[in-house]
Amino acid sequence: MKNSNNAGDNLNNEKALPFTVDSKEYKWNDEYIFGHEIRTIAGAPAESPESKLFLAVARPWEDELIENNTRVNLARPEIEHFYLKNILLLVINEREYTWDKEYITGAEIKKLAGIGLSDELFLSIRKPWDDELILNETKVNLARPGIESFYSKTNPNIKLTIQTAKGSWTDSFAKSLTVQALIQAVITHFSFAADGNYQLKIKGTTDNLEPSRTIDSYNLPDGQILVFTDLGKGA
Repeated sequence: MKNSNNAGDNLNNEKALPFTVDSKEYKWNDEYIFGHEIRTIAGAPAESPESKLFLAVARPWEDELIENNTRVNLARPEIEHFYLKNILLLVINEREYTWDKEYITGAEIKKLAGIGLSDELFLSIRKPWDDELILNETKVNLARPGIESFYSKTNPNIKLTIQTAKGSWTDSFAKSLTVQALIQAVITHFSFAADGNYQLKIKGTTDNLEPSRTIDSYNLPDGQILVFTDLGKGA
């Protein structure tokens, strides 16, 4: 049986199977339909990196990507619901990624590319203008013409806030410092007793940081709060 790609013809066929695309109902004369047929009957753009078709799936499962050659059974008990998602492209450290929202933050870019939160991130700008530093909270509009290209630089320092019984200290520290060296810096800064038994832990946690490990080995985000305690006094 030959399918009609005309939505009106299919809707008038009482035996046709219903489905929706972006909440608009269509019908199809066969049990199976391919992704490219769904796009055609719904008047959707051709498949491309910027246009993706998905089949809605019950939570907690992830919705299914429907490619042009994907075959879907429309005769299953429930009506199949499809939707189109516009995908935006971006380049991070010379590798292409996709994003499905107009805006993306610096922190989201870093997470997408596996970049440390404390590393520096830049948006490439046409010369002779300087490239733009993108902070973790900076929002970048990816819907502007062209593909945005980002690159990262390892930041040798990290900003930390140390909370102690004598007050808080916020400063930048070399990531290569050991936890023990950081403890010593806090002792010196606040004039704690040199013979005390001190430890550092991440705020909100109970485990103390190991003195022999470097700050960098904990992959802390920039601005992390650490709590300085005197174990000898049970603090």
